[in-house]
Amino acid sequence: MRISLIAFILTGFLIGCAGSKLPPSQPSKRMMDKANTILLRVNSSAEDAFNGFSKHLSDRGFSFESRDTSRNELSTNMTESRYFDFQFGMDVSVVDTDSATVIKVKGKAQNFDFGEIEPEYWGMDQSVNMQAWTQLRQIVESYPHEELFYQRN
Repeated sequence: MRISLIAFILTGFLIGCAGSKLPPSQPSKRMMDKANTILLRVNSSAEDAFNGFSKHLSDRGFSFESRDTSRNELSTNMTESRYFDFQFGMDVSVVDTDSATVIKVKGKAQNFDFGEIEPEYWGMDQSVNMQAWTQLRQIVESYPHEELFYQRN
């Protein structure tokens, strides 16, 4: 009886772990489970989009850990969440494709209790991951854009 109970618990744990890693997704206008990247299609050159988005972040209190204007990439320092006990930041790249300029944003977060956390769309509304994702989305989506997409990497 005891061995079958342990086997049942281990089976449930292994199935839960196997289901927790979803495959990458193509960009979608609809947010999917575990979305962790936001893509904004903007109507400007890559250089203008990079400078404009950098200013957008700076105006919202972010400072830059790194900022490479030749590659149109930046990483922000962590900033304190206004509502919960964690810090969050983001990694940004701007790409000029044949058809559009795209700003790609992926969040990063950390909490004293949990360590590094990936902001992503999943779990309860009060989870640290979801709260970091929500605050990241509010900042990114407030930047003027033509289209918005979500992706899971």
